[in-house]
Amino acid sequence: MSKDRRIDAGLAAGAGIGLLAGPGKVTFDLRMNFDMLDARKFQNEQPNGYQGTFNFGFGIGVGYNFIIN
Repeated sequence: MSKDRRIDAGLAAGAGIGLLAGPGKVTFDLRMNFDMLDARKFQNEQPNGYQGTFNFGFGIGVGYNFIIN
């Protein structure tokens, strides 16, 4: 029998670029997250061949930065 873990840990990384457009900048960025802990916790031993349950994701952002003097 398994249940969900209550605590999780991970790493996040991102990169972006800003391009001049009018009085501000158009920005583009990409972010990724990598899960470090298995999401399942077993009462007894793990089943044979169990690979783990991990969370991976990514996000894409587009924005505009206004310059305020």
